[in-house]
Amino acid sequence: MKVLRLIGGLDPAHGGPPVSSMHSIIAASRAGAETTLAFPIEPPRAPSVEAAIGRLEAEGVRIVPFEPPAPLSLRARSWGLNRAMAGWIWREARHYDIVHCHGAWQMATLLALLRVHRKKQASVLTPHESLTQFDIDQSSAGWLRIAKQRLRRRYLRRFDLVVMSSHIEAEDSIPPDMGRPASLTVISHPVYDETVQQARPRVPTIGPQGLRLGFLGRLHQKKNVDVLIRALPRLGERVSLAIAGDGPEKDNLTALARDIGVAERVHWLGFVQGHAKADFFRHIDLLTMPSDYECFGMAAAEAMVAGVPVVVSPRTGIAELIRTRGGGDIAQPDPNDFGRAIGQLSHQPDRLAELSRQAIEAAAGDLSFAAHGAAMVACYERLLAARGR
Repeated sequence: MKVLRLIGGLDPAHGGPPVSSMHSIIAASRAGAETTLAFPIEPPRAPSVEAAIGRLEAEGVRIVPFEPPAPLSLRARSWGLNRAMAGWIWREARHYDIVHCHGAWQMATLLALLRVHRKKQASVLTPHESLTQFDIDQSSAGWLRIAKQRLRRRYLRRFDLVVMSSHIEAEDSIPPDMGRPASLTVISHPVYDETVQQARPRVPTIGPQGLRLGFLGRLHQKKNVDVLIRALPRLGERVSLAIAGDGPEKDNLTALARDIGVAERVHWLGFVQGHAKADFFRHIDLLTMPSDYECFGMAAAEAMVAGVPVVVSPRTGIAELIRTRGGGDIAQPDPNDFGRAIGQLSHQPDRLAELSRQAIEAAAGDLSFAAHGAAMVACYERLLAARGR
């Protein structure tokens, strides 16, 4: 099978869709999908993009990058606008059995939907949360919100397959007056590359320094980092919090920690990636994610791969895996309930060790590249079989 993947940008420094898309492409390629990836280069051409291209080419993926026209507005860049890429898609997409788009609000996705639907090719969309009501409600203008709502219905009806990362994402992507489309399926993002890492359970590390909590992510209101800071006075002096990330809430959170007297127990690490992220996981005992909403919860998934137990809120996609496989706890995103869950574990090193073992098993079984690739290629094969190809 020949698969064309389309994405509006491939800079892994942004995290999120570029990283999970790259991992999905590698996983499916290993499972037998002959893959081409086309995408626009975001100016300036970053070293991280070059590294991503090198990694994909090493896995046998054909890369078709498109240089940006100059200059582009911020909105044009966010929609991945590129005239040369548009012309290429219109000419070349017909040579592929399957066209797989990443992100709903991208030029490539809109164009591919028109072209593929016209040519009766198999079409796949991985929206990366962009079809959820939560995402649509964040639109900067009313007209844009209405346009996205209308496009969402068309995507759900016309794409042969829409791949969600969790059941929470799927449920929040269906309009209230629309039944569940047959196109929807749930496949977890690939997080654990079993060919380059060997995950092992953690040895309990609660010692004289006490329990070391960690948060990894953007400092945004929906992340509820204030819940963790407000929980610290309830947890005693031997519990500390390391915050890896930056964002608009940084000043408010710093002031909160100072005002309630826990500033010395909160450590601000700034944005971390690569080896710094691996070091972050090595130096915490528990990853905490009290978000209002996460369609997947990549930080928690990465922690589980590293053998770090997690405490997450119910409205995170990764909570579905924790309910069935363990590896952590689920608590309401308020200081009392999160404090309760953390407080119990702060006195139970043996329980932390067991959760670490469960996290590793869950990662290997459900979050591996092999598991994702097999599931994705099985979906491709069903689509082609339905067309007699």
